[in-house]
Amino acid sequence: MLISEPSGFSMELSTDLLKQTPVDNYLVPGIILLVAVGFMSIMVAILAIRMSTNYPLWIVLMGIILFIWLTTEIILNVEFYYPLYHIPMYTISLLLMVVGTKLRTLAYRIRS
Repeated sequence: MLISEPSGFSMELSTDLLKQTPVDNYLVPGIILLVAVGFMSIMVAILAIRMSTNYPLWIVLMGIILFIWLTTEIILNVEFYYPLYHIPMYTISLLLMVVGTKLRTLAYRIRS
């Protein structure tokens, strides 16, 4: 939605939220979200389904990327903080990191 409608109008996002950021519209954030969160989530899911050797590491990396995205979003504009969105997303990012770490530890124990 952010790529096809960079003004944010269709998602009821005001470009005023971007005043303190280096971008004027939501195109660049939309592309970053699509690649870093969208495509990477699909890749991690495929790796996990196939039980690829390093899939737990990719799960942890996905959690870290999501955490960094959320934190950067708030640092660039604290007015963008929306608890009903950010708290669940932070929880998901932390769960990804914890579960990925546990799976990695379990895989290491099985191999040794």
